Amino acid sequence: MGSVKPIQITFRHLPHFDELAALVERRAEELVAQRAPIISVRAALERPHRRHRKGSPVRVSLELGVPERTIVARARHEDARAAIHEAFDIAERALRAHHERRRRGKPRSRERGRPLRGAWRAQAAVT
Repeated sequence: MGSVKPIQITFRHLPHFDELAALVERRAEELVAQRAPIISVRAALERPHRRHRKGSPVRVSLELGVPERTIVARARHEDARAAIHEAFDIAERALRAHHERRRRGKPRSRERGRPLRGAWRAQAAVT
């Protein structure tokens, strides 16, 4: 089993918790154990400083460096552990999709000239 180095973990407006950092490292190692071609992992855990009606949620942003691309996954939850798990689940799905596209030799839809989100149907009707 390989390891991902370096793993960069940033805490913003949130005290540093070794438990959360260890969870991020463990989930990153699990992705590598699945033979994912991950070059680097950057994680940012932040608690917005503005007041919210339902407490103060934690936002997790992940950037996975893979060959030819950077996969970005974001999640938001009141529980930091749940937000980390959700962000890694999103990243894992995106990583699988990226691997399948590379295996089949198909580029992402943005590389074919269409945006990934938004009014792509309206653009397709015009072109």
